[in-house]
Amino acid sequence: TEIMNCTSHGVTNGNGDRQHFLGCDIHDNAGAGYRQTFNATGVATIFEHCIFDTNSYGFQNTHTSGQKYYFFNCDFVDNTNDGIEFSGASAVIRLGIENCIFYGNGGYGVDLSDTLANNDGRCLVNRNNAYGSNTSGTRDLLSAGTADVALTADPFADKAGRNFALNT
Repeated sequence: TEIMNCTSHGVTNGNGDRQHFLGCDIHDNAGAGYRQTFNATGVATIFEHCIFDTNSYGFQNTHTSGQKYYFFNCDFVDNTNDGIEFSGASAVIRLGIENCIFYGNGGYGVDLSDTLANNDGRCLVNRNNAYGSNTSGTRDLLSAGTADVALTADPFADKAGRNFALNT
C-alpha cells in the first residue's frame, strides 16, 4: 500500500485502535508519515517492511498511555525531522525496533527525548538496526542496540528512483 502526497499526515490515529501495517510505502507527505495522537492502554501498533520516506517525521507520537509500538524491517529515510519521534509521551510506552535502517533524516534516527526517564527500559527489542547521516545523530535517550551498524554510505540501490533494495 502506498500512502503519498498528503497535505497533512499520511496516517493519523487519534483513537487508539490496534493496527498492523505490512509492506507500506509512506512517502512525500507534508506532515508525519504516521502520526499517533492518542492511545488506549495495552494496544499494539505494528509496522513490518514499511518505508517512511520524505515526510516531516517518519513516525511521530504526540501522546500515549500504555501503547506498544513494534518496527521490524522498516526504513526511515530522508524525513525532514526524526525518523521516529516521541513527544509528550507518558512513561509507559513499550517499543521494539529490529532490523531497521535510519538514514539521512534531518533530526535523529530515533528521538525519545520528550518521554519520561528510563527510555532504555521501555525498549523491549533494540537490535540489528543501521544508522547513518542523520543530522542530529543516531538516537536520543536510547542506547545503542545489540549489533547496531554505523553506515558510512547510502545503503540503498537507488533512493531517487524509489528502489530501497540494499546496495551490494
